[in-house]
Amino acid sequence: MNQDLDLFEVICINDGSNDNTQNILAQLENEYASLRVINKVNEGPAKAREIGAEKATGEYLVFLDGDDLLAPNALGEIYTVASKNDLDMAVYDYVIFSDQPRFSKDSAHTLKPVSVYTGKEYINQFMYTAYNWDKLWRRDFYISKVISGVGGFYYEDQLPTLKGIYSSNRIARLNIVCVGYRDNASSTTRRAITKEHFQDLRSVILSYSKVLKDNDLCRSRCALMKLAHMLALLDEHRHQLSLEFDKEILSVYSEVRAFIVSQNGGFVNLCQKVGVVYGFYYKLETMCLARVFGFIGKLSRIKRILKEKKLVVSKNQGLDNGS
Repeated sequence: MNQDLDLFEVICINDGSNDNTQNILAQLENEYASLRVINKVNEGPAKAREIGAEKATGEYLVFLDGDDLLAPNALGEIYTVASKNDLDMAVYDYVIFSDQPRFSKDSAHTLKPVSVYTGKEYINQFMYTAYNWDKLWRRDFYISKVISGVGGFYYEDQLPTLKGIYSSNRIARLNIVCVGYRDNASSTTRRAITKEHFQDLRSVILSYSKVLKDNDLCRSRCALMKLAHMLALLDEHRHQLSLEFDKEILSVYSEVRAFIVSQNGGFVNLCQKVGVVYGFYYKLETMCLARVFGFIGKLSRIKRILKEKKLVVSKNQGLDNGS
């Protein structure tokens, strides 16, 4: 609540908590006139964000998970930039913390002039996270272009974020830290991998691949990198759960490999183009980075499996022509 923006509202979605959260939120609602609480059954973060967006009345949306923090006075700065540049979206930085975030005293007051891109320009020049909470969204844009009505508890933000970015007419990167992301060992992203994780990620990958084809995004290096990362992660889940490849996912692997080779000269070259040519190094934790570059070896092994199953796609086929 420590913000210098005159008018803003806070909507807290209590997504079926079974502890003392509801009572704490009720006390805060009585204390702050600008805070509203919505109690609902547990349906996952995607549905909670959807309800919050539809109930909000402001021009822009900022999402925040329950255990994360917003930097002091960040809202005024990012709102000023967004309204001045008529942005559909803005992407800002965050810090990771376990105890207290180290926000710079002037972290929300060092903003340099921004460059505005179309969504397709942005998605080809900048690696992006799938998070909702490191982005500012114009509310009417979010409701009309991003909300899908699809729920889920795992990887639910991958597809909406992609849709939001490529649908944006005006998007900018802001060089300010606005969020403290808590490194919480009990969060949904840190729990033991289950078949539900695998199935949710599998569904996201199939939908993600279709969106790239349907919207002529297959030459986007960063979108391709993101898909490769998800495929590598799915392969890790498959290995941990002792599952088999299925035909649909094998086809996506084959298409991605063909496109990486034919359009980018291999996975290492793709990484260099994304990270070096455009001057922005994708901020991944060490393990995630290992997964991405480990995908080089995985692709060779997967290609061998594809040949055995006669599912190999030639260099002239694949994601770019919808085959």
